Amino acid sequence: MIILQFKLELESSWRTKCDQLHRLHGKPAWQAWYPNGQKKYESYYEHNSLHRLHGKPAFQHWYQNGQNRSESYYENNLRHRLNNKPASQFWYEDGQKCSEGYFEHGELIK
Repeated sequence: MIILQFKLELESSWRTKCDQLHRLHGKPAWQAWYPNGQKKYESYYEHNSLHRLHGKPAFQHWYQNGQNRSESYYENNLRHRLNNKPASQFWYEDGQKCSEGYFEHGELIK
């Protein structure tokens, strides 16, 4: 059961009464914004472990201009690919892909 949300400047998080990070109604458990209001990152947790939600990456990070910076798929705190997509992807600020990695249960496979 989720009991509170708190904000520290430009961040917010949802925690259970046992102080575990946990998503609430499909919303990220942890998120932050740049001073201009652009989202900086968001992450989804299940019982204090990074975990993807319905095909969404467990962790996404953006540049201040709104361009993707990185995204990673996790299952129970381990990087894990989803439907043959890379488990982790990274981009340069201009939108060009920098790198990607395929993981299964936390181990790099390609």
